Amino acid sequence: VRQNQNNYILMGNLADAYRLIPEYKEKSLAIYRQAIELAEKALIEKPESAEIYSILALYQARIKNRDQAGNLIEKALELAPNETEIIRRSIMVFELLKQRQKALNAVEEYVIRYGSLEDIRREPDLFDLQKDQRYKKWVEKKHP
Repeated sequence: VRQNQNNYILMGNLADAYRLIPEYKEKSLAIYRQAIELAEKALIEKPESAEIYSILALYQARIKNRDQAGNLIEKALELAPNETEIIRRSIMVFELLKQRQKALNAVEEYVIRYGSLEDIRREPDLFDLQKDQRYKKWVEKKHP
């Protein structure tokens, strides 16, 4: 990050790392805001980039900017409804926005599009989703 402070993905990764360390959680908010600013600049250059919209949505959701996150992820899905990485990010955004049914629907779509359930299992933002009985029943039924 020190070598490339203008990269929104690297900045977002740093914020993610800080978020998962309790004593650095507050610091992560400022880093997410920097990543958001950088991603918004990148979006000006690539206004039809579903990837940037989905990354922005995730960052906004992580700092609890719910309306922005929801609008951004919907735009990303509109631009690339079949792209697995966009769908994977939508699962996390919907879960962070406490829209569990949308998150569950996105999990199903993700797997239909050949996304891996292992990716879901490893994602800290989705640990609570995996405890949901609807999720457990779906996994048992579709992937015994």
